[in-house]
Amino acid sequence: MKLFLLLTFFVLGNTQEPLKRLAFGSCNKQHLPQPIWGAIDTYNPDLWVWLGDVVYVDRLVFPGYFKPSSLERIQEQYNIQKNHSEYRKLISKTSTIGVWVSSPVMQQADRPQDDHDYGLNNAGGEIPFKDESQKIFLDFLDEPADSPRWNRKGVWGSYSYGPPGRRVKVILLDVRYWRDPLGKIDGDILGPEQWRWLDSELEGSDAQVHLIGSGTQILPYDKPFQEKWVHYPGARDKLFEMINKHKTPGVILLSGDVHYAEFLKTDLVLTYPLWELTSSGMTHTCATQVPYLCSLALDRYFRSVYQQTDFFLEFNFGTIDFHWDSPDPFLQFTIRDTSNRIALERNVSLSSLQSREKEIVGEVIDPKYMIPVTAESYRTTILPILLLILLSPLLCCLRKKRSNSTITSDPVKQQKKIKKDQ
Repeated sequence: MKLFLLLTFFVLGNTQEPLKRLAFGSCNKQHLPQPIWGAIDTYNPDLWVWLGDVVYVDRLVFPGYFKPSSLERIQEQYNIQKNHSEYRKLISKTSTIGVWVSSPVMQQADRPQDDHDYGLNNAGGEIPFKDESQKIFLDFLDEPADSPRWNRKGVWGSYSYGPPGRRVKVILLDVRYWRDPLGKIDGDILGPEQWRWLDSELEGSDAQVHLIGSGTQILPYDKPFQEKWVHYPGARDKLFEMINKHKTPGVILLSGDVHYAEFLKTDLVLTYPLWELTSSGMTHTCATQVPYLCSLALDRYFRSVYQQTDFFLEFNFGTIDFHWDSPDPFLQFTIRDTSNRIALERNVSLSSLQSREKEIVGEVIDPKYMIPVTAESYRTTILPILLLILLSPLLCCLRKKRSNSTITSDPVKQQKKIKKDQ
């Protein structure tokens, strides 16, 4: 028993010691090579945070169509990841927490959305076997037996680190378990119980930094072909209003899901700048999936007015370094590659993240951005366009070949072509 407690102390760390460095990431296919763990180990974080798509348990049948999995397969896929040698090395010495983006359960297979660890891509509260999936997920994380997350309807939770004056609270939101189906503009993401819990977490917090983790992006509203919080505008506004009501300091949003990395910021929704750090693509990214279309599509459809950096399209993970001892304590945000090289970087002082007496400007959002790409619109519009783009080189080749064949078989046309070429 003493040995167990000693090991627990070393793995979880002393929560009264201030956090010095934290790392986070998302979108990890358990069957693909995972060179990112070596870089994370070199960075040597005090805490690792999963932000969704920990494993991929659904199966791609056709572009945009995923086959759901049984609970047995889900358990098997999580076991594969947990037994990965480099991952085991990390969790043997680093505290690990996380949240899913999707729920690993069986469901209808015609939903073109992205939450593969929840059971089916972009699934929400309508899926069955959510409770069984939750147990598998928490077991994967080695969640302590006395954690309240085991008894909740959803995997939301909070963790505090550090002494008074240097305290960091990590709040992980479950954006799947209670989420209404996409397309319901007046729908909700978190559900009444989770909202009450979040309100109490913010109201009674004495932390200097509040990291709010969400599997899907919160700030950007102007990305038409991506799942995001603005599809539930009431829920998004409620989150900002709750932070403002409690004058919560040092709020930083963490997210994943999108298969690229970026930093975003807005001065319009809080009384101080609100940052969102997105890291996505530990084993695959937009560039590895659609190498010729990725950059073109991102530039045309996925740039946000809140974007503070360019997209980073290589395998990546995100980090936050806490510089508590600086005369003006600050946070260093980075996105790093498989060699632990810094690709994106920003430094933000804690003094700039304090609630102020100022009028909130507010956003003006075109309602068209609140309408998600549903399964029906995907089938009838987007998928045919994507297929046409992908097949266009082949169609051009076939057309040219057919044209040459017709000319060759027709002596008159052949003579005309020869004269034209001369």
